Amino acid sequence: MSPPALQTDAPAHVSPDDYLRLECAAGEKHEYYFGEIRAMAGASYAHNRICMNMGERTEYAAA
Repeated sequence: MSPPALQTDAPAHVSPDDYLRLECAAGEKHEYYFGEIRAMAGASYAHNRICMNMGERTEYAAA
C-alpha cells in the first residue's frame, strides 16, 4: 500500500528561536515559513551561474 498523497496531520508549530537553533546544527538548509520548517533543494553550480548571468543582464537592460 502506498503512503497517502496528502499529509493529514497538522505540522507542529516551531518558534523562530527553535528554528535558528535547529538550523545551526543541521547538515542541510531549511526555510522557516509561518512556523513550519521546510527542506530547501540544493542548487547546482550551473543553476547559480545562470541566476548570476540573468541578474547581470537584467541590471544592464535597466540602465
